[in-house]
Amino acid sequence: DAQGGLWVGYKNAGATYWQGTNTQDFGTADGLNLDVWAVFVDRKQRVWAGTWRGLHMFVEGRFPRVVGSGAILPAVLAIHEDREGQLWFGTQSGLVRWDEREWKVFTTKDGLSADFVRAIADDAEGNLWVGTDDGGLNRFRKGEFTAFRKQPDGLPSDRITSLYVDDTGVLWIGTGSGLVRFHQGRWTR
Repeated sequence: DAQGGLWVGYKNAGATYWQGTNTQDFGTADGLNLDVWAVFVDRKQRVWAGTWRGLHMFVEGRFPRVVGSGAILPAVLAIHEDREGQLWFGTQSGLVRWDEREWKVFTTKDGLSADFVRAIADDAEGNLWVGTDDGGLNRFRKGEFTAFRKQPDGLPSDRITSLYVDDTGVLWIGTGSGLVRFHQGRWTR
């Protein structure tokens, strides 16, 4: 966060905030489901927690469930803020966008290759990259999804576990079968 602190979420153990040598633990007594899959601090310094039972936001020392976020139940597995400030949530039931006014859910009915979204990243060219569980990698650009699936000279697996775009524009993809680098249309395992 802006104060140099680090938020960490744990399976079956809530979340911890570290700042310097001090730590503070958060769990069910603080309104937080113990299965925390993602913790994210946005540009406005709001702390979001994605859990197996929904979305929570840190308010006055507690993590109440986010009001109006019912569209993104049950599990929130990934949280990302794109370069334009829109928040994206990867859930078991699709990709969800919150633009500070409304929730929009994208599913296989909209062209997403699978509804179980595990990872999200965006690049400088305006692409939103979406990693799914057994549905491969999706690129979302100008309202349309393009899917990249397992291929001998491409992705080694359709299970995408993590995504990262580095400062040079390389997309790094963690898969169920190893790490992949995607840059300028080329895949490198």
